[in-house]
Amino acid sequence: MDAGVADRRRPESGEDATRTFTFTGGTWTLAKDGAAYSTGTVRMVDPAADPRAFDLVVRTDGGEVVFTSVYHIDGDTLRYCTGPGRPAGVESKPGDNSMSSVWKRKKP
Repeated sequence: MDAGVADRRRPESGEDATRTFTFTGGTWTLAKDGAAYSTGTVRMVDPAADPRAFDLVVRTDGGEVVFTSVYHIDGDTLRYCTGPGRPAGVESKPGDNSMSSVWKRKKP
């Protein structure tokens, strides 16, 4: 996956909050209004699959938390899904306990 920054707008508590999902080298960072709130490393699992598979890893005092994920990039759009076990696709379905999101590349 190429390095890049994506952002989306989502209503939260009655107002829009800007969040960014940044990939640089083998790391990722989630930020809200410019303040990082989660960061970790990326493990590419199967970048040739459809959808492509990767893990987002967060280090904790007790070891690590691994978010098994799939993604699809189309131009400047990243579709991403994570859940218990590796999701079958980039869209969450009712009752599957996964979370999906769509991110747009931020223009420099």
